[in-house]
Amino acid sequence: MLKISALFIPFFARQTFAYVLTTQIGACVDEALYSGNYTGFHCDYHGGNCADGETWVTPKEVTLGGYPDCGCGENFEANPHMRGCYGGGGVINCRPQHEAPCEGYNMTNRMKTGPGIEADPTCGHGSLGFGAFDASPFCGKRCTCSFGYHSGNLEMRSMIFAGETNHGYCESTNKNPKKKKRLSYCSASLDCASTKHTYVESHTLEEHGVTCPCDRTRSGACVTGKKGSTRMVSRCAVAADSCSKPEKFLSVTQLAKEKLGVDCMLCKNTWDCEDDPKYKFKHKKGKRIRCKQIAKSRNKEKLCEREEKIRENCSRTCETCCADDVRKILFTDNDEEVTCVKLRTREDKDVRCMEPEIASTCTKTCKTCGPADDD
Repeated sequence: MLKISALFIPFFARQTFAYVLTTQIGACVDEALYSGNYTGFHCDYHGGNCADGETWVTPKEVTLGGYPDCGCGENFEANPHMRGCYGGGGVINCRPQHEAPCEGYNMTNRMKTGPGIEADPTCGHGSLGFGAFDASPFCGKRCTCSFGYHSGNLEMRSMIFAGETNHGYCESTNKNPKKKKRLSYCSASLDCASTKHTYVESHTLEEHGVTCPCDRTRSGACVTGKKGSTRMVSRCAVAADSCSKPEKFLSVTQLAKEKLGVDCMLCKNTWDCEDDPKYKFKHKKGKRIRCKQIAKSRNKEKLCEREEKIRENCSRTCETCCADDVRKILFTDNDEEVTCVKLRTREDKDVRCMEPEIASTCTKTCKTCGPADDD
């Protein structure tokens, strides 16, 4: 469990001094089909999405029961599924189950699932999508919490990326533009539907000029103790059935109002290794310093080791994350464009990683992570 003293933070400001935790995900299990992998095992936000014959397994039970991983983010198979809506012309938008029905064909949240249909084990951030209809293995042809749907065959593929799926947006009804922006937030649920907020569905966000990827989308939390000094956060969760007795579920708004010093986000961005340019750490002397100043400080190592907030927001400076630039073409070999993703499975990977440009582009693959440049 986690207890952090309450800190003064803007109600829903994205940059806060709160401790950021990622949301834990449960699963729907069909015991007749389950054999230890993702067949018969479906990661999801809550038990209401389970189909007939499936049993809801809480996030805690998933962890303790030896089930496959569940979590929104870079692990393709571990992501909760979302509904795919086909609008014609190959255009498919992904949306949460709690949003409005599809205007066109509903591909459901069970696309590309079932016995004998499995995702390619290498499928993930920067992979090429392939595998039409019931082909197995496949990659990308599924709407999930983090990954969008990508059509294509072996000749015409599109690259898939973590963090590309949009979630809903709770837009404040405050008339003041600055307050409206500060009080609005991305949400994994409908709990904001009140007189102070309007829920904006994920597939309409472009009209509002906002995006809600999983690392900016908030969830509620399971807590113990009475409201006040004894309240403790057990885990971040989307719905009440992710909590165990005697835990209580707090919605996004309830969690913020209690000021427990915790921000619950659907996922953590592990694919873009960059410092947050807006983050400022308040030093003991009252001075606020940015990541680039910390990077040049003689006390950088001590600051990174001691301050969790710095490690979270200055991940490149503190070397607490490692990411490849998966979009960059490294070289061409026999008419095949090689990216960091392709490099991972090549026999000459170690030799190629000795090349400075490749080493700096594929830091995760080549294990050459380092601090940010000083310029």
